Parts: sequence; C-alpha cells; structure tokens
Amino acid sequence: MNVGVLGAGSVFGAYMRGLRDVAGLPVLRLASRDPARARAAAMAAGVPRWGGVDDVCADDDVELVVNLTPPQAHAGTTLRLLEAGKLVFVEKPFAPDVATAQRIIDAAASAGRLLGCAPDVFLGPAGQTARAALDAGMIGRPFAATSFVRSSRVETWHPNPAGYFGPLGGPVLDWGPYHVALLVSLLGPVRSVMAAGLRARDEVAVSAPGRTGDVVPVAVDTHVSAVLELPGPCLVTAMYSFDVWETTVPHLEVYGTEGTLRLPDPTRLHGTVEFRARGADAWTALPAVMPRLLRGEQREFRGLGAAEMDGHLATGGPHRTDAVLGLHVLEVLTALGECTMDSGSRKIHSTVARSAAMERE
Repeated sequence: MNVGVLGAGSVFGAYMRGLRDVAGLPVLRLASRDPARARAAAMAAGVPRWGGVDDVCADDDVELVVNLTPPQAHAGTTLRLLEAGKLVFVEKPFAPDVATAQRIIDAAASAGRLLGCAPDVFLGPAGQTARAALDAGMIGRPFAATSFVRSSRVETWHPNPAGYFGPLGGPVLDWGPYHVALLVSLLGPVRSVMAAGLRARDEVAVSAPGRTGDVVPVAVDTHVSAVLELPGPCLVTAMYSFDVWETTVPHLEVYGTEGTLRLPDPTRLHGTVEFRARGADAWTALPAVMPRLLRGEQREFRGLGAAEMDGHLATGGPHRTDAVLGLHVLEVLTALGECTMDSGSRKIHSTVARSAAMERE
C-alpha cells in the first residue's frame, strides 16, 4: 500500500526505517499540524509530498496513514483520517479513555476501514524468541512474571518533555503499553489489576539541550506498583517509574515450573532473550527466531504493525496489532492509573485472544 505519515516528531525517523527500508512500503506524504515542519522533515527524508492534516486526508494516492501525532491528538486525528476513508495505524495510546477508544473502533467498523494500534514491538525478534520458548514449553507452566520500567530520563533529551508529566503521560501510559502488549502476547489477556501510585517530585528540572534551567510541573503519578492477574493463573508484579534512575532489576522476566525467561527492554525490537532451567548453573542465550530483522547492526526501527496490516489485507493473514488489543491494553493501563491502596482488585472487562506467533525462520 501507499503510505502517508502524520507527525514529524522524534519517532518519525524510526518509522521511516521500518516502513520504507525494512517493509518496502512506499511513503508518499508526510503531514504535520505544522506544515512547515512537515516540509523540512519530508525533504530531509526524501518523501515526495508534504503538508497539513487536510492534505493527507485529501490525498487519494495515500491508502494507509501512520498517525504519529502526540498522544493528546491521537483520537481526534484518527477519527478525521477514518472519515476521510483512510486505513490507520496509530501510535499508543490511541485514545484518552476506553469509551473514546470504543467510539473510534466503532467508527472504523462503520467506515469499513482497518484500524491498527501500537505498540507493535512484540512482533520483533526479541518478543517472538520469547514466545517461541514459551510455546515450546521450555519453562514449563508460566505462573508469574515481573515487569519493570525505570525512568526514561526524558527531561534530559526531549525538547518538549512537559507532555510526559501531564495527562496521557507518565510511565504507565508512556512505557506501560510496550510491557503489557508483550505480556498479553506471551501469556494472554489481563483479567484484573491492583495498583497504587505516587509522585516523588512536584516538578521536574529540564536539562535537554536548549532547555537547561526550565522546570515542568508533575500532574500524573510517576511511580506505580501493581499486580496483574492473567490466565493460568499467572501473577505479574509490575513497577512503572519515572523516578527510579538506577537499578539492577531486569526489564521483564517470566517464571515457570521448569525455568525462567529473561527478556530485554520491551520498547526495543532487538536484544538477547535468556533462559535458565530450574537447577541450572548459568543462563543460556537463545538464538533469535527472526534473524532477517536483525540487520547486522541491530538498528532499531518501527512500523512492523503497519506492514502487517498491508500483509493482512493482501493475504488474509493475522492482524496482531488490531485496535481490540489497543483497547485492552488501554483499559489495563487506565485501571492502573486509577487504582489506590483502598480500591482493591479491579476487573478488566475487555479481552483479546492471544495473537498467533509470527512465522519463524
């Protein structure tokens, strides 16, 4: 399909590498709410057309639009794109709440348009290597997992980090989608959650280039501890924090009756998955099941979900990053943000089938 990209922010380059260089999809237009920014970024990336939101909506040559606008704009822009007859793959979270997410899904169904939602990183070599190990029974029956996010230190590198500490920001909605989508892919949907959060700081000093000396207020919990119940039964202990800077805790581990899997950072496609059998003396690095995506230097990219939409329409194969998964992940993370020490367990009403594994090489 011919692709348009809406949004020229920091993740645009990674999507260009994935869409054009890895998946081979032609990117015809780059649009932005700031058309001048779109023009500069398009010329630098070799994208032949640029403009604003109206331009990508009106471009009949563009079939699929990848929506990379800031989270606060995801819902409104996605609805506009669907109304314009576009297929849409939108970055996470694709709505501010579950009710709005369902409204967008209904709009896509009414328009007869496919809707996909990030994160799609679990489709890459690391996530699929872990999935292959679980499917092969290497760790026996999974009964528990840990999921840990430390600070992204966004205030040290992002030119405008305020959104990360406001509504639709914080570690739960920023990094949490990568962890929960991966956990659902590996272990199944979340049934219930318990959580509590706090803010270690009332404001954050910004030291990004050109912003040294600025401060931004903290309007969202920046440290959340939680327990997620999955089928099995399986209990996930999670801690998602922007306040923990240094740690030796692994990003994600899955514990089974016969051993343990240790996974790399779920925000990255690449990285080594390790296995240690119960009673073994050392960890074993597992060979990647999708080596063609390693591409030597293991340069990170995005866009596997959008590429899969193209394949789904062409062949009728699985659509693993559809908006139903996005809604489920959003409900889980919204619940984590709303729970308190006194609220007890909270049932998750949405569900989703555990997606099919990617084809293994």
